[in-house]
Amino acid sequence: MNKNTSLIMTGCNIHHPSKKYAWGPGIHKDYVIHYIIKGRGYFETGNKKYYLNTGESFIIYPENTVKYYPDKCDPWEYTWVNFNGTDAEQILSMTGFSEHPVAPACKEARQIFDAFSPGFQQRHILLKNSGLLQILLALYIDIYPARKFDDSADYISHAKQYISANFYRHSFNVTELSYAIGIERSYLYRLFMDKEGMSPVQYIINTRLENAAQMFKNGADQVKLVSYSVGYDNPLYFSNSFKKKYGISPKKMISKNKTGL
Repeated sequence: MNKNTSLIMTGCNIHHPSKKYAWGPGIHKDYVIHYIIKGRGYFETGNKKYYLNTGESFIIYPENTVKYYPDKCDPWEYTWVNFNGTDAEQILSMTGFSEHPVAPACKEARQIFDAFSPGFQQRHILLKNSGLLQILLALYIDIYPARKFDDSADYISHAKQYISANFYRHSFNVTELSYAIGIERSYLYRLFMDKEGMSPVQYIINTRLENAAQMFKNGADQVKLVSYSVGYDNPLYFSNSFKKKYGISPKKMISKNKTGL
């Protein structure tokens, strides 16, 4: 997963379609999860037709042609949330949505959908909705997990997220990481070597140095400050590590960025 989890909520609403209402055939540009508040309806995608009931959810993937419409005798009322982001596909791969577009009925999902708020121009609502979206997807991973889910990939994903959130601390180390993820340090080492081609220690070092390089690129010009900001308590050791990775010292990179050469 990316250093900063990327999930961008792009909309939410409740809809009360009439018996004659139908959406599609058409394509959505984002991921969309619908939750059926009451009633029934139909969802068509990939040449398959699904009959859905109260409490169930269905997902629409970007660029897939879909059609959905209410049951004539018991038309549905539904709520939805749409989102995108570079990590959306990977997160959804942990859910059963990756294998079947309809999730079983779940009262907990209804509670989360009810908590979403319109008004995306307000920062506090953006923050609230983003948190609720992550909680919702975590719920689907729990109640509707992918059957072919790879536990090792899950450990790596969690480890990389934890590193992203903690690399800047001087005291952060692999012992803490393995404890936080809940696996033995030796197993964590094997997973990183297998999936990333490097040890967890080296991954942490790379994360720190890559963030330092980005800070210099963004205009930072104090080596000591940058070194502390990315988890090094010794600026000289940081400078040596940086030069080893990039073939140039932090001071020379600062000078290069200023001159544009």
